[in-house]
Amino acid sequence: MPTAVAITSIIANKNISTEYDISVIMTGCSEESIQKISSLESDGVKINIIQSENPHENLGLDHREHVPRASLLKFNIAEFIPHYDKVLYIDGDTIVMGDLSEFYNMNIDDKYAAVVKDMKVAMLYEQDDIFDNNNYFNAGVQLLNTKKIRNDGIVEKLIETKRNWESDRFMEQDVFNYVYNKNVLFVSCRYNFLSTYTKVFNTHEILSFYKEDSFSILILHLTYKKPWKHDNIPFQDIWHKYYDISPYKDIPLNTTNEYSALKDMGLTRRVKRLAKIEVKRILKRLGLFELVKRVLSRRV
Repeated sequence: MPTAVAITSIIANKNISTEYDISVIMTGCSEESIQKISSLESDGVKINIIQSENPHENLGLDHREHVPRASLLKFNIAEFIPHYDKVLYIDGDTIVMGDLSEFYNMNIDDKYAAVVKDMKVAMLYEQDDIFDNNNYFNAGVQLLNTKKIRNDGIVEKLIETKRNWESDRFMEQDVFNYVYNKNVLFVSCRYNFLSTYTKVFNTHEILSFYKEDSFSILILHLTYKKPWKHDNIPFQDIWHKYYDISPYKDIPLNTTNEYSALKDMGLTRRVKRLAKIEVKRILKRLGLFELVKRVLSRRV
């Protein structure tokens, strides 16, 4: 369903003169899902269904609820779509709010991809010996130089790196960052704006990190709670706008209220405690914990 809603938004917001050739890579999907997505084909929009058995089932990976195994299929995009030298990959949990031509037409001749830095990783995660967190990108939206990826054998390097990767922190994302090795073009956050940011950062902090005076979101990436599963979450009205005109509009959603669900399970107190622990961890990392503690003790 989310992929069909994402495609609905792509079509609804394209320029009249723009033509899209959309390929949907699917594994283990029902015939009904295939038919619904195929029904989105129209003048100026071609829909190609690529059905694939997941070639990475035997990599010894644990399934993670928010990152499905099928996400590893993006390793193989350059092979799945061999007739294009450039491909714009977009995760299914997105909403596209304008025409994609400006993004697609960017020059990435000497890069593997155009990507957006992940502010949350840069600001909240501890630095390690493998990655430079300030240059770590989110892999959910990538303008791919598939010609260079094929020529440099990157598909094989991605798969082999994942096979030997010990951490599954961000599933395939760590692997893309490691293999591309900063050979990417960093672009505005408007091309992959993570909904998680609104729960963590204010507007000034976002603009400051990305060194922008302002921006309008082109691709909204729903990386927080999903609006097809939860109520009362950021950007749910935008997602529902396109769900209501998608092929799934007549299928009721079974959503839960995020806070009510936690309360029903008796978890609100535990969540608050974990939040305090996380705040303490961040303050310590920034060297501010002792200062804040002294200030609070004086107030008491």
